[in-house]
Amino acid sequence: MREPPRPPSMVRPTTVTALPGAGIYDHPSPSAGRCPSTTPSTKRPFTELDSPEAHSSPQPAKKRIIKPQISVKLDTSEDFEIKKDSEKSPTGAFQDLFQSTEMARQKRDRLLDMYQKPRDCCTFPPDDATFPATDAQKALVVRRLFEAINDWSDFREWSQALKCDQRNRVMEDLRRSIAARAEMEGSSVGDISVDELRPSAARLAALLPPLRTQQKRILGRLLSDQTVEWLCWELVEAAILSQQGFSQIPHWCGADGA
Repeated sequence: MREPPRPPSMVRPTTVTALPGAGIYDHPSPSAGRCPSTTPSTKRPFTELDSPEAHSSPQPAKKRIIKPQISVKLDTSEDFEIKKDSEKSPTGAFQDLFQSTEMARQKRDRLLDMYQKPRDCCTFPPDDATFPATDAQKALVVRRLFEAINDWSDFREWSQALKCDQRNRVMEDLRRSIAARAEMEGSSVGDISVDELRPSAARLAALLPPLRTQQKRILGRLLSDQTVEWLCWELVEAAILSQQGFSQIPHWCGADGA
């Protein structure tokens, strides 16, 4: 005998709405499980704002990842061992690869040497006038870096400096503005980039709390002048080494510093 048809499921389907900074929430679909009404509907017509694209999360720009390439000849069994260990799949089990701090440092430095960029992809202080040659020249670069780090007039993480409800209101206003503009132009919204979801400079200046509050919310602390200046000197030295082919990025980062 054929099994009698089952009654319709009483589980109401859900729609998913993504709220920026608030995660994913399930909301019951308002039309699910209801009998069709005989009265005229007062619901507004479908617009671009009702499409899933209008509520999609901002899409960050795609980063260009360059896989590291060995640029030196492996001459010793130790070199092959270091390379082999760096390519093994993680196990979560302790391997006892290094027996001292010095051994760990030497093998790490050797691995970085293996992935040094070819000379024709580098420049060097003797033939590149853009390198700061003296401490005074380096100090000028350090000052520019320091001022850039402390310049919070234009930064991508602005939304993290706002309270959650305020951030959601601003994001929704921006989405509606983008959708309305697209509707006027006769185009679709599509994916919304992070840079598109950004208020004007004047509105952003009015929205953001004082700089100290911004730093606490985004960094979890205030920036120490001393710490920032130390960091700037290290960045200058790192840039000089990187330009000469020493990216200083360990192999497990999956990029060669370009």
